[in-house]
Amino acid sequence: MIVTKIERQKKDPDRYSLFIDGSFAVGVRSAVLLRAGLRKGDDVSQETLGLLRTEEELGGASAAALRYAGRRRRTEHEIRKKLTSLSFSPAAIEAAIAALRVAGLADDRAFVRAFIHDAQLHRPAGGRMISHRLRSRGIPPDLLREEVASALGPGEEALLAERCAGFYLGKLEHRASSGRVFRQGEREALLRRYLAGRGFCRSAVDAALKTALPSAERGG
Repeated sequence: MIVTKIERQKKDPDRYSLFIDGSFAVGVRSAVLLRAGLRKGDDVSQETLGLLRTEEELGGASAAALRYAGRRRRTEHEIRKKLTSLSFSPAAIEAAIAALRVAGLADDRAFVRAFIHDAQLHRPAGGRMISHRLRSRGIPPDLLREEVASALGPGEEALLAERCAGFYLGKLEHRASSGRVFRQGEREALLRRYLAGRGFCRSAVDAALKTALPSAERGG
């Protein structure tokens, strides 16, 4: 098989179209072409052509992964899903993710820690809600349990629940100042439902209610 033409692509000047025996064979980046050392008139084997295609795909997958992970933090699952949608092979995807790990751009443990920190800083939530959100991003179950337990022990979750309770009670007070009349035990029920909806465990909710509400408003 003979290289009959090497043509720079119009839409991407860094890529070249390689023609073998008069027909288009493969598009490659300039770096791949340079490493291969191919010129017009060279004889090319099927093995060499296959290596070119493999190297081009690996480079394309790595570039796509870097663009995607460079915009904001991503989990490995999210990166893998994105590259799969772009039709890269499993081998190219795993190689690209491995390269991101080395560069520190694919780190599920760091992702979980940053996610929990940011969530609790802006809008506190309990372990159940945090776990649900992280599971949807493909965090491995063992890693998720370990990190959530470390960051959100019973004491920490109770403190966060108290913060949420204070915020929600402020909203209830605003309603009361506008003429809303709460029945006996209603504020407790509303607050309990709100905190449970934010993913806090029963003990954290009970502790928050004990601190936030006067005993006269608490049942039991």
